[in-house]
Amino acid sequence: MNEICKERTAAKVVQALEKTNLRNIEIALKLNIEANYISMIKNPSHYIKIPLKAWKKLRDFANSGETIDNYNVNKFNEFKDKPADKEDLIPKPEIKAEIKGSDGKYTLTIDLILTLNGKKIVI
Repeated sequence: MNEICKERTAAKVVQALEKTNLRNIEIALKLNIEANYISMIKNPSHYIKIPLKAWKKLRDFANSGETIDNYNVNKFNEFKDKPADKEDLIPKPEIKAEIKGSDGKYTLTIDLILTLNGKKIVI
């Protein structure tokens, strides 16, 4: 996140802070960040100390158009960082065995096929 984005985000958040009578700890709980970041956002020299993850949460709030009183962090981050389905992460094994040959000489071929995320891997 560049400095211009940080400044604009901070300006929107500080403006929203002035409209509410909540304490920093209550605001931090609503935004799902640590309370000291609320104080740090008021001083540009402290921007560097705020981690990117907190900036992203502050930016999400600033762009939501919601007031702090009505903001629900889960409502806007419902689809972010959603883990993949567990079924997609577990390879599905399939074994194929084939015997070929005649005259007392036979060849056994065994293929192990793993299906992962819709792709087949033959070992």
